[in-house]
Amino acid sequence: MKVSVREQKPPGRKPVQLGMMMACGALLEVQEFLLEGLQFLFVLLGLVTQDCIENLNSLLRYLQPTPYALHIKQNLKVITLTQMCLTAKNTNYNIDEVVDDNSAPPEEKLDFLAYTRKVAAAKKAEKDVEVLMESAAFHVPEVTDFEVDIFDPYQKYRLYDIAGSVLHSLKSMNITTCDGCFEALLWRGPGSHRFATIVSLREYKKGCLYSVSDECFLVIVKAKITFRKTRDELKSVKHINAVKFLVEKLQYAWEGTF
Repeated sequence: MKVSVREQKPPGRKPVQLGMMMACGALLEVQEFLLEGLQFLFVLLGLVTQDCIENLNSLLRYLQPTPYALHIKQNLKVITLTQMCLTAKNTNYNIDEVVDDNSAPPEEKLDFLAYTRKVAAAKKAEKDVEVLMESAAFHVPEVTDFEVDIFDPYQKYRLYDIAGSVLHSLKSMNITTCDGCFEALLWRGPGSHRFATIVSLREYKKGCLYSVSDECFLVIVKAKITFRKTRDELKSVKHINAVKFLVEKLQYAWEGTF
């Protein structure tokens, strides 16, 4: 019968002892790097025991008790931005650096986001003024019924097919629409629409494609003519949203259609 005798290992160090040794060794290496490598005149290692440093270490290990070097680097970036955006409350250490701006109140100096909010609001107000001035100078002429009548009939066939495809995309995108409003855009007359030739050729089954009503098609034709008239001027706009601007200006085309 074999009897194994377990060897007695010397007692190891406690975690706090290892932590102290690692911290002291790291600080000595940092001191050597700063004094000899970067030619610093002095390094105040006593500041490492400040409450802000202890708080930083606690935040670094809050989510990851044993973080890797990459985790520490990433967490330092997040913590730095967080402390710049909002000052910690109920702390006993002071802010080391504050921007010297006598025009701002003290509470605003400590709030990093307060200044950025003011800058963003000022830029938005300036942009709104520029949009208003450019919109006022941009003239969108209203299309008459005569211009619609003399519009190229061959392009009307293509526009009618495109209008049906747009309605199909609108329905398939699961956008919340009123059923009554959507039905009002569809052709409900006898037979096929007079410009639905291309739609009829593309249908593999009767009624699988959408055909738009006369009122909807009239608005689309007016939008096409309006875009042709204003496309050269739209190329030079800088501040306004061309699509949104034209949609607002074409509201007159829907008046009296339904």
